[in-house]
Amino acid sequence: MSLLEQIKQLAERKPTDVVALDCAADGVRAARLRQTPGGIRLVAAGLLPPVPGGVAADGIGRPQTEDDDIAELELPPSLRGRYATLLAPGGQASIKLLRLPEDVDLSDRAQLLKRLGLAANEYRIGTLEIEAGSGKREALVLGAGLRESVARSLLGLLPKAGLPAPRALETSELAVLNAFAVDPRFSDTETPCGFIHFDHDFSLVALFNRGRLLQLRTFSFGLAAVNRRIMKALNVDQVTAAGVLNDGAFDISHLVEEETREVRGQYVISRDFMERSENCRLQHVHLSGPTPLTKPFAKGKTTNVEMNAWSVLDLLDGGLEGEIPETLRAAPWPLTAAIGAAWGLLTQ
Repeated sequence: MSLLEQIKQLAERKPTDVVALDCAADGVRAARLRQTPGGIRLVAAGLLPPVPGGVAADGIGRPQTEDDDIAELELPPSLRGRYATLLAPGGQASIKLLRLPEDVDLSDRAQLLKRLGLAANEYRIGTLEIEAGSGKREALVLGAGLRESVARSLLGLLPKAGLPAPRALETSELAVLNAFAVDPRFSDTETPCGFIHFDHDFSLVALFNRGRLLQLRTFSFGLAAVNRRIMKALNVDQVTAAGVLNDGAFDISHLVEEETREVRGQYVISRDFMERSENCRLQHVHLSGPTPLTKPFAKGKTTNVEMNAWSVLDLLDGGLEGEIPETLRAAPWPLTAAIGAAWGLLTQ
């Protein structure tokens, strides 16, 4: 076997040790998963400082000048997996659930860019066919586009030599969605169900029927927006606002309900549309994220559908070991995207 063939064979081998790096605005959420004979194990996780240079519309950790390099992430040894998957933070990608004609050519880049509403030559795009078209039924395709400058800056966060080696680029929203979709308790169910996740800078609503993703809405709203609203309303700093939100010292339920109104409204619209088009009845919705944001749903103020808390750690079914901070064990929602991305890479 030639050296080239050996390198190709190594590249095609399924990874068994992956660290996922979710480059959110409030910090890098890292989760290292390993495939073992006993199943997938979370061997380390942590919250790292924000990317040097921050998060901007045209890139992550942008250098100060064109001559500067993007600063590499400093990963502790416990988080240096063999391979890495890098996640663009919420709001950086264009994500749409497309309904396309049966004869659509998913390899036609120009057509997909047009459907996604993106400019040519500036984006990397990817698609997943959820349901093939047949007769009068349109094909259902999940499409995503990530700006090329963002993709390149993400790759620049890893060391130029050594571990971890880059293996994949993801988006936080779709990684969160994958974490729920692969949960064996729901992935094979025929029962209509929903998933609502709140994060630091984004939220999403996803509805499923017979194991198919049928409705998806993403929002540039999250915990950061609520904190900003509290800071303005009470004239306090960010740390105090976070404390007010979590300890309930002040009644700010009206502020939270106002901020989550769009998400709740779009959930109702999406639910009604799916129930009519699929002739089904949504029975369960699973909630993920900071408790103050999920509470308006859990209290049943928008619907009589049964609402249940969902944690990404449930996906691991006891497969936790190694260095995992207690704060993340108690409130693991910041790790949802990272675990979903690493899980997808290990099981692809």
